[in-house]
Amino acid sequence: MRSGWRSNAAAAGTLLAAVALTACGGSGSHPATATQTANVSSTASQTATSAESTEKVPNVDLEVHIPVLQGAVGAKAMPRRYTCDGADISPPISWGKVPSATAEIDLFVVSLENGSEYTSWAVAGIPAKTRSLRAGRLPHGAVVGRNRFNRAGYSLCPRKGTKGTYTLLVDPLPRRIAAKSGFNPEQLLDQAIHVAEVEGELSFSYKRA
Repeated sequence: MRSGWRSNAAAAGTLLAAVALTACGGSGSHPATATQTANVSSTASQTATSAESTEKVPNVDLEVHIPVLQGAVGAKAMPRRYTCDGADISPPISWGKVPSATAEIDLFVVSLENGSEYTSWAVAGIPAKTRSLRAGRLPHGAVVGRNRFNRAGYSLCPRKGTKGTYTLLVDPLPRRIAAKSGFNPEQLLDQAIHVAEVEGELSFSYKRA
């Protein structure tokens, strides 16, 4: 099964490229017709599907929990305490059994906004035997990457008056990926998905007043 978040990210990027191409009208200056737009959208969909069939992605079958989330299934919201309106500390997290060959666990909190990917939290080097994290705490050996504000650490902080939608990704890796504090989260995530066999996903939101 392809990761839902990754599928959405790939499709969004492909669609934006297709729309940009359509807007340019190819080599002419005439506006694109509805038929042309439909054909480009269809091509973008086919391209995304083709990429999914060839790109190695982990199976999304690792259970992940954030016990403090509030609301119904499919509409979980992060409490204020774990955002920049509160203490802005990472929430407690737990996950199920990982593959026996796991060397380390990496996790990411990412969001898609207007076709761009942002990272609110990235952690590498979590010991393989770890099954949970306490609020605001990390085990010995774990290192934290840069967030969307270019600082090493956690921060869940959408713009005022907006609702941010986030996905927590938990990737058990069969080999260690050398990372130092302040690492580039996008580069590490790209490496992680090419070696992880399974992955955990959990989506949630937070709306600032």
